[in-house]
Amino acid sequence: MAHDENDGRRYPSAADRFSRTRFLADLRATATALGAPYSEDVTNTVLDAYAPAFHEGAVLWRTTDRPGAGLDYRFYARRPTDTVTIAQRAGFITGDDPLAGLVRTWSGLYGGAPEQSCDFDAALGPTKTWVYLAGTRPLDDVLGAPGIPGALRRTAPVFHGLGLDHVRHVAVDYRHRTVNLYFRARGPVDPDLGPPARRAHLPHAVPAPLRPRRRDGHRPGGDRARGPYARGTGRGGRRADHADRRHHLGHRPGPADP
Repeated sequence: MAHDENDGRRYPSAADRFSRTRFLADLRATATALGAPYSEDVTNTVLDAYAPAFHEGAVLWRTTDRPGAGLDYRFYARRPTDTVTIAQRAGFITGDDPLAGLVRTWSGLYGGAPEQSCDFDAALGPTKTWVYLAGTRPLDDVLGAPGIPGALRRTAPVFHGLGLDHVRHVAVDYRHRTVNLYFRARGPVDPDLGPPARRAHLPHAVPAPLRPRRRDGHRPGGDRARGPYARGTGRGGRRADHADRRHHLGHRPGPADP
């Protein structure tokens, strides 16, 4: 690793530095091999908007063996990055997206110590923003932060009842309109079903206003959006470092949440 005497940071050597040309070629070839959607225009917009993070940080790729799975990539930035504002300026998300508001709220906890990262789809651009909470934090801090919708706050007793009291990461998924909480949980954890003693269905309690309106006033997803759920992930008999609990920001019948 090279060392920059001007700011004290360590950067990749010349041979390992990020190459836009190589990245585009590899992404295009991989998407073709997988049969995954790919947009070079969108990818170039991402690389323009988040250029420092790609050039200074680590870049990872992700896909699955599910038919029709997309090709994702992400960066781990070496310096604090306001990924939400960048996404809004680049036109990927709207300025009033409530999921962006959640990211800002969680990023402001603990004196601004949390750090943001992003997932990108090879065809769609930003799909998820992650917030590392700079440690394992009490669930009540995360769900009790100012501005967190009551529907999310009301899930706290469910999680506490499952023994899930501390959160390490949170994330919002712009494509599926979900909020994700990542816990550290002890096994045994079934890789397919999650731990039976720790599996629960959350109440259908997330308000429709958390989904953005189109210009015609319609909210995507409609009444067919699936309800929220909680499920463990990991390998049986081993410690699950991140038990993923997702709360779906879909339609809620009845009165709007305060």
